[in-house]
Amino acid sequence: MKNLMLFVHPSGDFLPEHKTSVKIAIDNSLDLGWKASDIVLATNFPYEYKGVRSLLVSSDNYDADISPWAPIINVIVELFERGLIEKGELYWYHDTDVYQLCGITESEINLEKADIGLVEWSNGHISASSIFFKESAKDIFGWIKEIMYKYRIDEEPAIMKLLTNNPLPGSENVHKRVKKLNISYDFEMGYINQHYHLSSKPVKTAHFHFTKDRLLDCAMYGKNRLKKVILPERLIKIS
Repeated sequence: MKNLMLFVHPSGDFLPEHKTSVKIAIDNSLDLGWKASDIVLATNFPYEYKGVRSLLVSSDNYDADISPWAPIINVIVELFERGLIEKGELYWYHDTDVYQLCGITESEINLEKADIGLVEWSNGHISASSIFFKESAKDIFGWIKEIMYKYRIDEEPAIMKLLTNNPLPGSENVHKRVKKLNISYDFEMGYINQHYHLSSKPVKTAHFHFTKDRLLDCAMYGKNRLKKVILPERLIKIS
């Protein structure tokens, strides 16, 4: 399995929070046993940290006219077009602030005949912050991008539109190629009260901006209604 993260910005550098979160994410991945060679960090500027060297992608993937999150889909589409998504490999894309808490295996994701695994929240919302996919999902990402630009919408509404309306030729049976994954793989700390009981255990990820004291205290110190500390001591020491 490949661990895929990305960051594209017209400044040609990480924003202040991301300068820290990407290091924590890499340190955390290495600590969990990922090989540096299996961590793919796509950026539009050179970067290297602890043996992880960034894969350079086009700055054109940033398109604020569409969405500040457009690079998520645009970069993955570019990687497909450049032949950099390997056949027979499972990829896990996640935001740099989606912190893996414990081991995640291909067998537990178990896409089988599905081409992509998407996290579904309790309200039916589909997340684009944590996505598992195979090389056979190339057309799905292409459709998502096409919908984003056609309707001028963010990536998550575009995914929802693809899955519910099948608006493009060839996408009529796309829902059969999608596996819905538990919110454990994109556990938003801001919704711990609603989602903890719905999450498979152990919780696999913690998604939060560490610069927001409320979310950091919730994750690290258990300052929430459930009084649950989500971050393992191992990750607390890294961060």
